[in-house]
Amino acid sequence: MKYLLFLLFFITVSCQPNSNSVSAIEIDYLHVDNLEEGHWIEIDGVRFEHVKAFEEVDERLFTLPASRITRGAEFRQQEFTEPMASINIAIMLAGYLHNINVAENLNVSHDHTYRIINTPLLHTQGKLQFIRTDSSDIEISYSDDYPARVQVIDINN
Repeated sequence: MKYLLFLLFFITVSCQPNSNSVSAIEIDYLHVDNLEEGHWIEIDGVRFEHVKAFEEVDERLFTLPASRITRGAEFRQQEFTEPMASINIAIMLAGYLHNINVAENLNVSHDHTYRIINTPLLHTQGKLQFIRTDSSDIEISYSDDYPARVQVIDINN
């Protein structure tokens, strides 16, 4: 009887899903050079919009630069643009997700917090990987022609 109970316990445990398996989001910005003003990505109802004028990134909350940006009003009038490194865009979005976790004065309509995972990949390849700290699903949407690859990945904690 003990052997039967042990065998039944072993079968039951082996059929359970791996509790360490968590789904994460990966946004791959590496070599993305065609993000334009008007592109956006929305994470759990918070919309991050890409703009061409770099000053707007500093002035407006949840704003990301486009792949080509202008700096200063005098350059905008001449349509002078310069490239923005795609890795920097990924790092800025990671910074926003971090700020959502720690800043109480942000106008954010949810109480989710995020954990950035695999930060070396973020800093070397522009791949932002993150999960919710409570391991629940993340709702994500983006403009129809959003050039960065967005996918769900499986990770182990």
